[in-house]
Amino acid sequence: MNKILLVLSVLVFVGCSTSGSQNTVSVTLKQDVQVRYPDGSEKQKAKDSQISVKDQALLVEKAGHVDVMIVPLNTKSGKAELRLKPIKEFGGPELDKFIDAYVTKLMTKITLVQESLSRSQYNLALQKVKALQVEYPNLVYLQFLEASCLTLMGQNAEAKRVLTRALEDHPDNPEGQRLNRYLSGSR
Repeated sequence: MNKILLVLSVLVFVGCSTSGSQNTVSVTLKQDVQVRYPDGSEKQKAKDSQISVKDQALLVEKAGHVDVMIVPLNTKSGKAELRLKPIKEFGGPELDKFIDAYVTKLMTKITLVQESLSRSQYNLALQKVKALQVEYPNLVYLQFLEASCLTLMGQNAEAKRVLTRALEDHPDNPEGQRLNRYLSGSR
């Protein structure tokens, strides 16, 4: 019997093979999906079609659903079914609590930056933004906030450099565009 483990979007087949060769697990897809293979190729697969998993990991995707990587590990031959879960159903109340705590912590710290800005404590605000960037390195909003601090400090050239970098990743950000127009003199 194959054991199937789904942990954070990974489907792993485990078992003990009595022979030295790798066996094949047949996975029936319970919805239309796209399958990505290790060689970079992609194939659309229809509902109720099957894919064979032997010795290479496969990525199964569907827009709006949690992707699953199927990883074979020295398995016996067997069968399994796979239905991708809609993203909105993934996680449940525990994930909601985590996200709420995460966002609350972040927003509390951003509020402290805004308080410093409202008191004209621009250096302190910039220090707080820099600390947030260490804690949240992938949050581009903090680059926009840094550029705002620098602008208020009169460091427009540095603000423009930071803003340009942020707008490369998010060119349609309205606040970033507004600040960019201000720094460019086209208010």
